[in-house]
Amino acid sequence: MLAPLSTNWYITTMHRFDTYASRFEIDEHERVHKVGRHVLACATNPQIELMRQLMDEQPKHLLAPLAIRAVQGEPLHETYPLMGATLAEHKRAIQHQLDDGKMTAGAIVDMMMQVAEAAAYLHERGLVHHDIRPTNIFYDETEGQPVLTLFDYNQVKPPYVQTKPHSSWNREHAPEVAKLGSLIDYRFDVYAIGTVFHELTHDLIWEPGSDYPEYHIKPALAQQKDLLEIIATATGPCEDRYSNARELHAALRAAKPHI
Repeated sequence: MLAPLSTNWYITTMHRFDTYASRFEIDEHERVHKVGRHVLACATNPQIELMRQLMDEQPKHLLAPLAIRAVQGEPLHETYPLMGATLAEHKRAIQHQLDDGKMTAGAIVDMMMQVAEAAAYLHERGLVHHDIRPTNIFYDETEGQPVLTLFDYNQVKPPYVQTKPHSSWNREHAPEVAKLGSLIDYRFDVYAIGTVFHELTHDLIWEPGSDYPEYHIKPALAQQKDLLEIIATATGPCEDRYSNARELHAALRAAKPHI
């Protein structure tokens, strides 16, 4: 089991988010209050509608708010249970466990399936998460098994055509985001999931004489051809990717008995 981290995600990132979007407060009941500075029309806001659905349905692997207060013209107020650290904060520990043989390829597949299941919930409702990355995935363990929970719905939206192409510093953003007229759809999230787990399962190494570092699969996973093929397909050209997270989940489920 990974050792618990001494810091909490909401505390460590409170000031970073406060600079441009939201304010976070923690009350005596261990609830997190997120107050957004900008609110769109409540009746048509897909983010607010999604959070209401999450509260009603409580799907696995998606963080549902305890309550929301959405009044047009006022800041959006969301209340969440206090959660632990993110996958980003556990990344090094997970990689060390892979190196030491304490975490198996099967555990990686399980984690990837959990994130794919969360994204599939959104895709089946016509929504793209649009910001899947390690800092937006909570990591916990239940009886020694990893449990991942996706959150942060600030950028959730239906598929759209890119009219303002831009470069992105997020490695998890698919390359089509920089192309005018490209369709940003569920494959954008598929790419993000593949990239998250590509980084988790690879080491960045400088080869002698090379000008740039290269990713090398961790030795413990070098024989896991099915897993590597799934990650490669998820992060490949848009037209070759799984069309949505449910297809990615199905590929992982089919490969799991052989991993």
